[in-house]
Formats: sequence, structure tokens, C-alpha cells
Amino acid sequence: MGDDLRQDQATMLLLREMNAIWADAGAPCFTCTYDIFPTRDRTGFIEALSNAIAVKDVEFFTYSRELHDSAVGAFTAGFVLGLADRHQDNMLLCGPNRELFAHIDFGYVAGMRPWFDANLLPIPERFKNCLTAAGKWSAFVNDMGFAFAVLQQRRSELCTVAMTLSEQLATVGYPAYIEKTLTSNTIESVRAQVEAAVGDIARRFKNLHHKLQH
Repeated sequence: MGDDLRQDQATMLLLREMNAIWADAGAPCFTCTYDIFPTRDRTGFIEALSNAIAVKDVEFFTYSRELHDSAVGAFTAGFVLGLADRHQDNMLLCGPNRELFAHIDFGYVAGMRPWFDANLLPIPERFKNCLTAAGKWSAFVNDMGFAFAVLQQRRSELCTVAMTLSEQLATVGYPAYIEKTLTSNTIESVRAQVEAAVGDIARRFKNLHHKLQH
């Protein structure tokens, strides 16, 4: 029992739609998805992700194309959907080699936030260090901009899906939030925010606060 899983399920459907849009546009990025089955308001079943580990427990990242592409998808999706409360227990690595980024826990969406939160691009410093060492950080920043641009061009499709989920999402502000995010940002502004994200002081305090609370 816990958060309203209908909201989690609806958010997951939006992530699946993003994956379909990216694939159709030939973008290699994606975000990990999994099944969520609500049975009542605050009960249901969530598919377990194989070999999953919380990002906070990852001592260092090993670069791979799968890590790169899934992180581009995960962080772009999180930014567009306004996924908040992204401390490092709510981000996982999963898959056989633990190289796929995945979001869990969608209790705060569409820019809704707990009383203290980080920015909407909570990129771990260890992750940036990994990409920098592999000579891939600049490519990652550019790929984030491209992934955003694809969603921006196809925003009517994404907003239509959000509209069909209005019963689950009416109280959180979709599709208006998605529309606003995709029209008020540019490729350049997204790339600039990605570059600045790792040094965000609020992100550091968010992770420290969560660690002290748990």
C-alpha cells in the first residue's frame, strides 16, 4: 500500500508513448518501462525489475551504449513530465549488466514537489564522471537536446495520450504541464540545463536529506 498506483500507471503509459515517438523518429534513446496493475486507489501490483539496484548504491558507473541511451531517455522523460522527488533511491540501474536507467515512484509529477527537492535533471556526479572519462559527456548533452526536440515536434501526440488518461491525471495538471514544458524550452536551453544540473546544490542536499531520513 502507498501512493495512488493509478497515477503511476498513467505516467508509465506516457513513458511508453515517448519510447514509441523516439523509435519512430530514429532516436536511439529510451526509458525503461514495466507493468503496473492498480487494484484499488492505493493497492496493486508492480513488476519487479531484474537485477535492480538503487543508484545511491552504485559506487561507480561503467560506460556502455545502453547506459547512455537509457539515461538520455530517463532524464529527458523526467524533465518533460516534471518527475520530482528524484533522489537516488527513486532511480535504479537494472538489466543483466545493471546498465539500464529506470525511474520508480511517481508520487510527484507535473512539477509537484515535496517540501524540499532538487531540480528536474538530477544527474548524479558519478554518472557525469563516467561519461567524461569515456569522452561521451558532450554527446550525452547533445543527445538530451535531440531527444527533447523530437518530443517537442510530436507534442500533440504526447498530449493526446495524456488527455485520454484524464481520469487518472486530471488532478496533477497533465496535459497542460507537458505542453508548457515543450513549448517554453528550446534545444539550447535544455542542453544548458543539463550542463548545469550536476553542480546543483539542491540536488546534493536532497540526496543528503533522504539519506538522513532513511
